[in-house]
Amino acid sequence: MKTPAGLIGSTLLFWGWQTGRIWWGALAAVLLEGGRLARWQWELGEVEYRRIWDYSTLMAGALFFFFLGSEERVRSTFVFVQWLPLVYLPLVMAQWFGPWDKMPFHLFSWLVRRRRRKALLNPRLGGASMEIAEDRGLNITYPYFALCLLSAGSAYSETLWYYAGLSFFGGWALWLSRPRRLPEWLWIVVFAGAVGVAFKAHQSLRILQQMVEGQIGNFISSLAQRELDSNENHTAIGQVGKLKLSGRIVMRLQAGSDGGMPALLREASYQAFQRTSWFGASREYAAVTPEGDDAWILRADRVGLQTVGIARYMKRGKGTLALPGGAVRIERLPAVDMETNSLGVVRVAEAPGFSDFLVHYSSGPTRDSPPERDDLDVPETERAALAQILNELQLARAHPEEVLKSLRAFFQERFEYSTWLRGTPPASTNTLTPLGDFLLKRRAGHCEYFATATVLLLRQLGIPARYATGYAVMESAGSGRYVVRERHAHAWCLVNVRGFWEDFDTTPSTWGEIEARRASAFESVRDAISWLRFQFSRWRWSQSGLRQYLLWLLIPAAAGLFWQFFLAKRRAKTAGSASERTLFMPLTGADSELYQIAERLRQRGFQREVGENWTAWFQRIGPELDGNQERLSLLIRLHNRYRFDPAGLSSADRSKLREQAAEWLATLRRGKSRRS
Repeated sequence: MKTPAGLIGSTLLFWGWQTGRIWWGALAAVLLEGGRLARWQWELGEVEYRRIWDYSTLMAGALFFFFLGSEERVRSTFVFVQWLPLVYLPLVMAQWFGPWDKMPFHLFSWLVRRRRRKALLNPRLGGASMEIAEDRGLNITYPYFALCLLSAGSAYSETLWYYAGLSFFGGWALWLSRPRRLPEWLWIVVFAGAVGVAFKAHQSLRILQQMVEGQIGNFISSLAQRELDSNENHTAIGQVGKLKLSGRIVMRLQAGSDGGMPALLREASYQAFQRTSWFGASREYAAVTPEGDDAWILRADRVGLQTVGIARYMKRGKGTLALPGGAVRIERLPAVDMETNSLGVVRVAEAPGFSDFLVHYSSGPTRDSPPERDDLDVPETERAALAQILNELQLARAHPEEVLKSLRAFFQERFEYSTWLRGTPPASTNTLTPLGDFLLKRRAGHCEYFATATVLLLRQLGIPARYATGYAVMESAGSGRYVVRERHAHAWCLVNVRGFWEDFDTTPSTWGEIEARRASAFESVRDAISWLRFQFSRWRWSQSGLRQYLLWLLIPAAAGLFWQFFLAKRRAKTAGSASERTLFMPLTGADSELYQIAERLRQRGFQREVGENWTAWFQRIGPELDGNQERLSLLIRLHNRYRFDPAGLSSADRSKLREQAAEWLATLRRGKSRRS
């Protein structure tokens, strides 16, 4: 039974309204309902039906991977479902206007079709009995109706309107199959009550779902350790051994039109130092002002004179951004939430797994809060070593600008960068702490030593300073492009001497060359794989212009598929008359007269068993027929050649098959007349 007039057309309009594709829904509704009014009739066989199903399925697969590469993973599934009514519209039209009232089940499975075809080609497997057997099938109009409602529900629309439409169209469909003995008014009351109860239960389940998700999220968050803790940073100060960081590429940068590139990208900054760890005193975050769907304003009072493109992955769609210190605006970063704190930390939530965003930045005041009391705090255990260095440099009464110049020269000339610490580190209970040992004895260490020592030396002189972490930009990839590796993770000092915070890095400049020598021999191979993954991610997360071209390519691809379908249909018409083509026998030799004999025998009660070939069948029922076995054998040989021999039958043999079969049919009729 097909759906009543107007039901699917109205449902398609509802689908278009809910998903924001009203014109597509109207076009589909006109094609279906208009074709019904125009009484379109399509001459289709199994080959055409099978081809339409295959093309629709291939289009569905192509769209799935297309949306998977252009949307966030969960959202891409919903967007894909929203397009399914258009993908399978040709299949519904084929059943609606074609000769079939239902689609055979084997049509929907390539595996079943292959087994069926193999059986048809093998007489020992009972191929002919499968060909003449009536195939059960499925009327897809109602499943398509349900698909339209499901697709409409996958859109982010008002629940009340969707539920009202679902109830209306569902009631319309159920009205036709209601029990006739039940009064109409009673059916309406019962249905309305069921709708009300279901809606209330649905609302309750949504509330319960939100509560459960919130509790589970809090529980997981309490167990999980964040990749970057903006409130606490444990350094490797005092640890013996080699500091190991890989050459994995974590970010790719593209210079703006001016060709400039920031030297440092900051992720976080900290104020309090205890033993070997830094802590951030500020734990409160404020929402960043959005501008449109993918732009964010960090500082509304400044204009970024330079730009830099940053491409990076975001695990689970969230993370802390590594940005230039003077960042004022971020573009091309679609995220649900972005927030920052007074220490300049910027973090996002529910962002794509990969983002290629643009940052506007400039020198001058940053988004950090003004100096506080914590920015002058020096641990008591470090004061003695710090005072000794300051006395050595005679900086007690120097101007802040002179202090910065002297400290930079001091660390550049008298210290060396090293990721390897030998011997036993001093305990903090002894005369020297690990930091004191670095300043007074070893004078070699990694960036965490230099940054920590610089911050505390400045504070000892009464100059506000903070400890910053992030990445250094030092490896060019050509044409204004740079790559940032894991081993480029860096720590430096933030100092406030001109009324705003600015980067102050005292790590010896040779540290970049030393880190470069640590590159693996297979780093070029890993870089090639990383580049391929980067290009795929750009396409998958809608960061590549290739996506729009793929979308346009789908249109001519679909047109080409349907053109091939109709062209093949015309070729089939020229190859043979419509009477020679049956719905379930599209193979060569399907019009063999032996099938007429088999049908006549079936009507007389002689059933052919599954798996029984022609010869065995005629031998079993031969004694009950008035025909000689030699003529039977000739018929079977001619039929098998006609069905399975690539050369087919000559015109003479084809006529002989037709004549012999006609004589057999006449013999069957005479035998029936004598018995009657």
